Amino acid sequence: MARRKSLHPVDAYAEAVVNGKVVAGELIRLACERHLRDLKAAATRGLYFDYGAADHALEFFRFLRHSKGEWAGCTFQLEPWQQFIVGSIFGWMRADGTRRYRTAYIEVPRKNGKSTLAAGVGLYLFVADGEPGSEVYSAAPLVLDTPILTTRGWTTMGELRVGDKVFAEDGNPTTVTYLSPIVLRKTYRVRFDDGSELIATEQNAKLRALEPERF
Repeated sequence: MARRKSLHPVDAYAEAVVNGKVVAGELIRLACERHLRDLKAAATRGLYFDYGAADHALEFFRFLRHSKGEWAGCTFQLEPWQQFIVGSIFGWMRADGTRRYRTAYIEVPRKNGKSTLAAGVGLYLFVADGEPGSEVYSAAPLVLDTPILTTRGWTTMGELRVGDKVFAEDGNPTTVTYLSPIVLRKTYRVRFDDGSELIATEQNAKLRALEPERF
């Protein structure tokens, strides 16, 4: 079992959130509390946190560079909250050495680099995770009224059905074989004192989970 290192990025972020040094929503705070709680009782539950495995995933991002925009060519520097996500997913293990988390749900506001982060995780799983013949897939959800061109004309994302033929990016028709469940959430536009805005779901926009005087 790997020994805990002081001020490891995953632990440091969790402690900062729990201690109120970093303002975070309710679900983030609960995840941080769980991490710290499990560090103390992991052995009794057949779990352990492998700092070496977490570091291996985190250090992989240092080999990646942004491909476009103002950061094009710059090395990918993970923010503390991103380090907590990546480190938690790849660091927590079961007693048999397999990963504790098999599914991860990550939700962040627009323009916070979620696509870039997901790309980095996908690349890590594809080339650096030690799995022979690894395969990685990605898909992006669209709002229900997004226009979709099919071989029978224009329709919307909400009206698509299995069997419909939609035009792919290369212009060729592709058959829809699966439709994911529709997820409906209340969203809010949050405006800060500096004029910046973000769109957040109901869970992330709960004012009771924030400290208004800090904005």
